[in-house]
Order: sequence, then structure tokens, then C-alpha cells
Amino acid sequence: MFPSVDWSHMDDDRLYDALTSCEGALPLEAAQECLRRLDRLAPRFVALCKDPESWHRLDCGHWAVLHAWLILGASGREEFGSALFWGACYLIPLDFYRRVWFVGDSTMAGFAVSFLDILAEAASDHRRGVAFENCATVILGVALVRRPERRRERAEALLRVFRNPATASHTRSLALGFIVESGESWATESLLRDSELERETLNEIRYRIDRHRENPIDRSDPVPALRFYSEEEQARRNTSIQRHRESMAGEIAPTLNRPLDAAAHATLRRFEQTLSDLPAEAASGAVLAARWLLASEATFGDPLLSYSHGRLEWLMHRLVYRRNEVEKSRDFDFWDAIERFHKFLATDRPPAPPTFPWQPLIAALRCRYGSRAGF
Repeated sequence: MFPSVDWSHMDDDRLYDALTSCEGALPLEAAQECLRRLDRLAPRFVALCKDPESWHRLDCGHWAVLHAWLILGASGREEFGSALFWGACYLIPLDFYRRVWFVGDSTMAGFAVSFLDILAEAASDHRRGVAFENCATVILGVALVRRPERRRERAEALLRVFRNPATASHTRSLALGFIVESGESWATESLLRDSELERETLNEIRYRIDRHRENPIDRSDPVPALRFYSEEEQARRNTSIQRHRESMAGEIAPTLNRPLDAAAHATLRRFEQTLSDLPAEAASGAVLAARWLLASEATFGDPLLSYSHGRLEWLMHRLVYRRNEVEKSRDFDFWDAIERFHKFLATDRPPAPPTFPWQPLIAALRCRYGSRAGF
């Protein structure tokens, strides 16, 4: 895709900018050049990885932070453990991680020991949510089974996860599976001697031990971070992204297709009358966006201006995948249409009753997405 680019002759600023401009198609050669210059680029990469807004922008199609994080991970350098950990905390809840990149856990299992040490301390912190606990358990489990460093510490972390009564049952099952699979007999014996475990749990442990003896799992090594840039991985990822886009558009379709009642139709007609300053195509796009928003009222059963932050964000993250239907005019984009209808509603339905101000969120999403329709 970039056959004539000599990455080695780019200055640092242009190479750094390529993390954004190349999006998900950054070539392996560019990532390798960043790795060679890491002493100079590291301060920018670390700052990017610790910035939550940069990670929010990943779900909106801005890839720079993920590239920076992967390159830090590929370096194997222990001083980046904290930046890698914070990056993982911000990455794991994202749609990208859950719906597109399916080898993230195995990739992180190959990161620096310092990263795994921090993760081991945080693995049982239930404030981070079940998704984080599951991922942390798998990362530590793969590291325990396939890496020689600090095996006892990894096993002890998984034992803490398993023994914690507040841990979700699926997470406990994952932890037990890796403990058994590791072959660390002291760990399984400590569980079997644990007088606080219920008989049913002890029977499950014995069953898992016997099953592993009969059918041991041949688990793969951690995935090298730079494999992300192989042609095979990029092709697989592009397929996942296309499925994700179709899924997001499909999730919102039932809401958008809801029929409007008489009051909503009347609101739509009044809004249309305010669009005389726009070209016909732009006005048509604005009306379509307004119709979608009014249809959502029928689904949620609440007036638009009272939507919570979470509900509005959920709605916008799905509507944006159909922004091309609104943007029939190059001079009028999706976010213009949303903002215009919001301002209209604030005067059309006095007194406006918002429990959450729309404008800051819409402004933030406009900034995150830019002209993109998700990743």
C-alpha cells in the first residue's frame, strides 16, 4: 500500500504523524522504524498511551494510540510497564478490543515483565469490571503457561483471583484452568488443601486436574506485538471491521425504522420549515437525522432532551455508522445535522428539561470522529 515510502528517511514528526494518517494500514516497516527510534519517540508514545481521550478516539477510527502502545509493547523494555498497563485499562472496554482484535490477550502476555507485575496486582480489583478481570486472567494465564519468568508470582495472582468469593464464576473457571494447565503442582495442592473451599469446588478442581492429565492443552506462545502489522493479520482485521460496521448499523436499524406518531411528525415538519437557508440535499439530510432521533424516543420512551449521557452516547456511536445517508451535501455533515436539531428542540419544546447537556458530548464526539464513521 505504501511501496515507495522510505520510512528511514522521514523525520520524527512525519513518522509520528503516519501513526494517524495510515490508520489501520500502518506498514510493518513503519512500525519497525518507530521501534528503532524509540529513544526519541518514547515520551510522545508514553503520553499518548496514558491519555484516556486518545483511547476513546480509537473506537472512532483514530489508530495512533494503538500503534504507539503496540510499539512500546514490542520493545520489551521494562520502563514502559506503567504506560502499557494504563493503555490496557483504557483499551479493554472498547468496541475495537471486543469486536475486532481477537488476539489482544495473547499479545499482552508477551509484554514486559513489569507490565505483567502491575497487572497481577490489579487482576482482583473488582472496581475495574468483569471484562477487565477476564482479560487480566487470560493474560496472566498465558504468561504463566508459556513464559519462564516469575511463574510463581503469576500462579499466586491467579490463586487470588480464584479464591476471591466476589470473582465472577467464569473468571474463576478461567483462573483454575490456567493453574491446572501450568503444571505448578504446589498451586493445585494448595487449593486441594484449602479448608474454606466447598466440596463441590474441590470436586471441580480434581476433575479439571484429571481431565488435563488425559487431554493436555497445547497452548500457543504469546503473539508478538508486531504481528499486528502482518498482511495476514491486517486482512483478518479488515474482515472483522466490516462485520463490526454491519453489526453497529444493524443494532440501530429497529430503532430507526420505528414509525413516528402524529406529534413527532408535527415536530419534524416544524423543523423542516427552519431549514430554508440550506441547499436541498443538506436539508434532506438534516430531516433524516431528525427523524432518526425522534424515532429513538419511541424506542426509549423518553424525550430526547432528557437522555442520559450513556444513552445518548450509545445512540450516537451507532447512528454515526449511517452518517453517509445524512451527508448528501459536502457542505453539511452529520454532526451539523445533530446539533441543528438539538438547538431546534431546545426552543420548540420549552422549557427544555435536559438532565444532561447535549452540546458538550456532541462536541466531543465530533472531535473524536472527525469525518470518520467509526473504525
